[in-house]
Amino acid sequence: MQEQLDHNLFLRSERRTSYVLRFVLAALAAGFGLIALLGWIAGFPLLTTFATGKIPMAPSTAMLFLLHGTAVFCYVRMPQRPGAQRLGLVFGGSGTVVTLLLLVLSLRGIHPAIEHLGLRITGTVDGVPIGHMSPLTALCFMLAGLSFLALLSSSDRRWRPGAALALASLVVLTSIAILLAYLLGLPLLYGSGV
Repeated sequence: MQEQLDHNLFLRSERRTSYVLRFVLAALAAGFGLIALLGWIAGFPLLTTFATGKIPMAPSTAMLFLLHGTAVFCYVRMPQRPGAQRLGLVFGGSGTVVTLLLLVLSLRGIHPAIEHLGLRITGTVDGVPIGHMSPLTALCFMLAGLSFLALLSSSDRRWRPGAALALASLVVLTSIAILLAYLLGLPLLYGSGV
Protein backbone atom coordinates (compact mmCIF):
# COMPACT_ATOMS: atom_id res chain seq x y z
CA MET A 1 0.00 0.00 0.00
CA GLN A 2 2.78 2.43 0.92
CA GLU A 3 4.64 1.57 -2.30
CA GLN A 4 1.55 2.40 -4.37
CA LEU A 5 1.11 5.70 -2.52
CA ASP A 6 4.79 6.59 -3.04
CA HIS A 7 4.52 5.67 -6.73
CA ASN A 8 1.41 7.85 -7.17
CA LEU A 9 3.13 10.79 -5.46
CA PHE A 10 6.16 10.34 -7.70
CA LEU A 11 3.96 10.30 -10.83
CA ARG A 12 2.12 13.44 -9.71
CA SER A 13 5.39 15.21 -9.00
CA GLU A 14 6.80 14.15 -12.37
CA ARG A 15 3.67 15.37 -14.20
CA ARG A 16 3.81 18.68 -12.34
CA THR A 17 7.47 19.19 -13.26
CA SER A 18 6.74 18.36 -16.90
CA TYR A 19 3.78 20.77 -16.91
CA VAL A 20 5.81 23.61 -15.41
CA LEU A 21 8.68 23.03 -17.85
CA ARG A 22 6.36 23.09 -20.89
CA PHE A 23 4.56 26.14 -19.51
CA VAL A 24 7.81 28.06 -18.91
CA LEU A 25 9.37 27.14 -22.26
CA ALA A 26 6.23 28.11 -24.18
CA ALA A 27 6.07 31.45 -22.34
CA LEU A 28 9.79 31.97 -22.99
CA ALA A 29 9.41 31.41 -26.74
CA ALA A 30 6.43 33.75 -26.93
CA GLY A 31 8.31 36.27 -24.76
CA PHE A 32 11.36 36.29 -27.04
CA GLY A 33 9.10 36.97 -29.99
CA LEU A 34 7.20 39.72 -28.19
CA ILE A 35 10.40 41.43 -27.00
CA ALA A 36 11.91 41.37 -30.50
CA LEU A 37 8.70 42.76 -32.02
CA LEU A 38 8.63 45.53 -29.43
CA GLY A 39 12.27 46.26 -30.25
CA TRP A 40 11.45 46.68 -33.93
CA ILE A 41 8.35 48.79 -33.24
CA ALA A 42 10.08 51.03 -30.67
CA GLY A 43 13.23 51.36 -32.75
CA PHE A 44 15.37 49.81 -30.02
CA PRO A 45 17.65 47.40 -31.91
CA LEU A 46 19.22 45.85 -28.81
CA LEU A 47 15.91 44.07 -28.15
CA THR A 48 16.09 42.39 -31.58
CA THR A 49 19.53 40.80 -31.24
CA PHE A 50 21.98 39.40 -28.70
CA ALA A 51 24.64 42.07 -29.29
CA THR A 52 25.49 44.98 -31.55
CA GLY A 53 26.89 44.00 -34.91
CA LYS A 54 24.90 40.74 -34.98
CA ILE A 55 22.05 39.96 -37.34
CA PRO A 56 18.79 40.91 -35.58
CA MET A 57 15.78 38.62 -35.37
CA ALA A 58 13.50 39.28 -38.33
CA PRO A 59 10.02 40.59 -37.50
CA SER A 60 8.54 37.52 -39.21
CA THR A 61 10.68 35.27 -37.00
CA ALA A 62 9.59 37.20 -33.91
CA MET A 63 5.94 36.86 -34.94
CA LEU A 64 6.36 33.11 -35.45
CA PHE A 65 8.01 32.77 -32.02
CA LEU A 66 5.07 34.63 -30.53
CA LEU A 67 2.45 32.55 -32.38
CA HIS A 68 4.09 29.17 -31.78
CA GLY A 69 4.80 29.98 -28.13
CA THR A 70 1.21 31.13 -27.62
CA ALA A 71 -0.16 27.99 -29.28
CA VAL A 72 1.93 25.71 -27.06
CA PHE A 73 1.10 27.85 -24.01
CA CYS A 74 -2.65 27.50 -24.69
CA TYR A 75 -2.33 23.78 -25.31
CA VAL A 76 -0.38 23.24 -22.08
CA ARG A 77 -2.89 25.27 -20.08
CA MET A 78 -5.97 23.57 -21.59
CA PRO A 79 -4.95 20.24 -23.19
CA GLN A 80 -8.41 18.67 -23.06
CA ARG A 81 -10.34 21.63 -24.40
CA PRO A 82 -11.24 21.41 -28.10
CA GLY A 83 -10.83 25.18 -28.49
CA ALA A 84 -7.21 25.01 -27.35
CA GLN A 85 -6.53 22.19 -29.79
CA ARG A 86 -8.18 24.09 -32.65
CA LEU A 87 -6.19 27.20 -31.78
CA GLY A 88 -3.03 25.09 -31.75
CA LEU A 89 -3.92 23.55 -35.11
CA VAL A 90 -4.61 26.97 -36.65
CA PHE A 91 -1.40 28.56 -35.29
CA GLY A 92 0.72 25.48 -35.93
CA GLY A 93 -0.70 24.85 -39.39
CA SER A 94 -0.55 28.45 -40.57
CA GLY A 95 2.93 28.91 -39.12
CA THR A 96 4.13 25.76 -40.88
CA VAL A 97 2.69 26.87 -44.23
CA VAL A 98 4.15 30.38 -43.86
CA THR A 99 7.60 29.04 -43.00
CA LEU A 100 7.48 26.61 -45.90
CA LEU A 101 6.77 29.53 -48.24
CA LEU A 102 9.51 31.64 -46.64
CA LEU A 103 11.95 28.73 -46.89
CA VAL A 104 11.29 28.24 -50.60
CA LEU A 105 11.46 31.98 -51.31
CA SER A 106 14.63 32.45 -49.27
CA LEU A 107 16.37 29.54 -50.99
CA ARG A 108 15.53 31.20 -54.30
CA GLY A 109 17.01 34.51 -53.10
CA ILE A 110 13.63 36.22 -52.83
CA HIS A 111 13.07 38.30 -49.70
CA PRO A 112 9.46 39.58 -49.62
CA ALA A 113 8.81 42.89 -47.89
CA ILE A 114 5.85 41.32 -46.05
CA GLU A 115 8.40 39.75 -43.68
CA HIS A 116 8.91 43.23 -42.23
CA LEU A 117 5.26 43.24 -41.07
CA GLY A 118 4.80 46.82 -42.27
CA LEU A 119 7.88 48.16 -40.48
CA ARG A 120 10.46 50.23 -42.34
CA ILE A 121 13.62 48.11 -42.26
CA THR A 122 16.74 48.64 -44.33
CA GLY A 123 20.39 47.73 -44.18
CA THR A 124 22.65 44.71 -44.00
CA VAL A 125 24.94 42.98 -41.50
CA ASP A 126 27.92 41.22 -43.06
CA GLY A 127 26.22 41.50 -46.44
CA VAL A 128 23.03 39.84 -45.23
CA PRO A 129 19.85 41.94 -45.56
CA ILE A 130 18.25 42.44 -42.15
CA GLY A 131 14.60 41.84 -41.45
CA HIS A 132 14.37 38.54 -43.32
CA MET A 133 14.20 35.01 -41.98
CA SER A 134 17.09 32.73 -42.88
CA PRO A 135 16.34 29.43 -44.64
CA LEU A 136 17.74 27.53 -41.65
CA THR A 137 15.40 29.36 -39.28
CA ALA A 138 12.48 28.71 -41.63
CA LEU A 139 13.39 25.02 -41.74
CA CYS A 140 13.52 24.85 -37.93
CA PHE A 141 10.15 26.59 -37.61
CA MET A 142 8.66 24.25 -40.20
CA LEU A 143 9.95 21.19 -38.32
CA ALA A 144 8.70 22.63 -35.01
CA GLY A 145 5.28 23.28 -36.55
CA LEU A 146 5.09 19.76 -37.95
CA SER A 147 6.11 18.39 -34.55
CA PHE A 148 3.38 20.38 -32.83
CA LEU A 149 0.78 19.29 -35.39
CA ALA A 150 1.80 15.64 -34.95
CA LEU A 151 1.52 16.04 -31.18
CA LEU A 152 -1.95 17.58 -31.40
CA SER A 153 -3.23 14.76 -33.56
CA SER A 154 -1.47 11.94 -31.70
CA SER A 155 -4.55 10.42 -30.11
CA ASP A 156 -5.64 8.51 -33.21
CA ARG A 157 -2.31 7.22 -34.56
CA ARG A 158 0.45 5.61 -32.52
CA TRP A 159 3.35 6.72 -34.75
CA ARG A 160 2.61 10.44 -34.42
CA PRO A 161 4.03 10.98 -30.90
CA GLY A 162 7.29 9.36 -32.04
CA ALA A 163 7.35 11.58 -35.13
CA ALA A 164 6.65 14.65 -32.96
CA LEU A 165 9.54 13.72 -30.67
CA ALA A 166 11.93 13.06 -33.57
CA LEU A 167 11.11 16.38 -35.28
CA ALA A 168 11.36 18.32 -32.02
CA SER A 169 14.68 16.64 -31.20
CA LEU A 170 16.06 17.63 -34.59
CA VAL A 171 15.06 21.25 -33.98
CA VAL A 172 16.58 21.25 -30.48
CA LEU A 173 19.88 19.73 -31.64
CA THR A 174 20.15 22.17 -34.55
CA SER A 175 19.32 25.11 -32.30
CA ILE A 176 21.84 24.08 -29.64
CA ALA A 177 24.61 23.76 -32.24
CA ILE A 178 23.83 27.17 -33.71
CA LEU A 179 23.48 28.83 -30.30
CA LEU A 180 26.74 27.38 -29.00
CA ALA A 181 28.59 28.53 -32.11
CA TYR A 182 26.98 31.97 -31.76
CA LEU A 183 27.90 32.29 -28.08
CA LEU A 184 31.47 31.10 -28.72
CA GLY A 185 31.92 33.85 -31.28
CA LEU A 186 31.98 31.51 -34.28
CA PRO A 187 28.45 31.90 -35.68
CA LEU A 188 27.66 29.17 -38.16
CA LEU A 189 26.81 30.34 -41.67
CA TYR A 190 27.40 34.03 -40.89
CA GLY A 191 28.31 35.94 -44.01
CA SER A 192 26.54 33.36 -46.16
CA GLY A 193 23.04 33.59 -47.57
CA VAL A 194 21.91 31.01 -45.03
